[in-house]
Amino acid sequence: MNKSGTERIYNIAGVYLKLINSGFPLCLTDSNKYVNFREVRSEGVAYSIKVIDGLPEFDLEGKVVLSSEDLEPESNKSAHQYFHWNIVVQGLSIYVVLLDSENLDKTVAILEINKDRKWFLFVDCSFDLFAEGFNPFIYPLGPLIQYYLMIDNDACLMHAAAVRHKGEALVFSGKSGVGKSTMAGLWKGLGSVINDDKIIIKREKEQFFVYNSPRYPNDVPVKLKLRKIYLLKQSKKNYSKRLGGAAALSGIMAFCIQHLYNRELVVERTQFLADVVQAVEVFELGFKPDHSIVDFILNDDR
Repeated sequence: MNKSGTERIYNIAGVYLKLINSGFPLCLTDSNKYVNFREVRSEGVAYSIKVIDGLPEFDLEGKVVLSSEDLEPESNKSAHQYFHWNIVVQGLSIYVVLLDSENLDKTVAILEINKDRKWFLFVDCSFDLFAEGFNPFIYPLGPLIQYYLMIDNDACLMHAAAVRHKGEALVFSGKSGVGKSTMAGLWKGLGSVINDDKIIIKREKEQFFVYNSPRYPNDVPVKLKLRKIYLLKQSKKNYSKRLGGAAALSGIMAFCIQHLYNRELVVERTQFLADVVQAVEVFELGFKPDHSIVDFILNDDR
């Protein structure tokens, strides 16, 4: 996607997004995380992002409702290596403002998200890091684009690992460091790992499905019906305890990626997750970080 007037289509959890390069002077590079999510189609593309040279001439006078500092701890230096970001609400549009981490007064890109699903990505092509090309999915734009696509399509992003079992998805979530990647690694021998860090849960025809999200190089799209959700706890012994009601809801809510900056979003997101726990069993899972937990789950889920 490096010529003026060209376009590329991606399928993210069944949502089709078209990137449009309309006279953009830089080469639009493509992340290898997204290469297998490309599609060749002419119908059913609901969203588009037109990449434009130069920042918008209008001033963003809306309120900053969220920033990277609100969600990403300062200890996570890699997350802030190049860019900080702000979410600005102005009228009916949402703006993702990308800032140079070494000069927070310098805006380098702005993504406009609007109700008609024809979005715009304004880019300062003079910024040094873009000298050899511009990747529209560069962190943090990629995850933020995924987030706003998903909340507009009855879905959510969740910090979780997921594995294939009996043709469906088992999801393992929990706080950072609890063992999501460890759990995924223990299942690799079965050839059934979907993702070990971030997944998408999406409602389709009153059922819930797990999709892989573009996260690692050469990831491939996966869609499986959601079977169970396990909230991980480190333990000296393996055990599972069924959670219901508020315990299940608050448990999964803690690990879903959410930008809850207004009441409407809070109500809608809470109801979505309440519907998930009504439809799918949620368990607290204490586990020892060895292969015995895989046998425990397989025996428990006969």
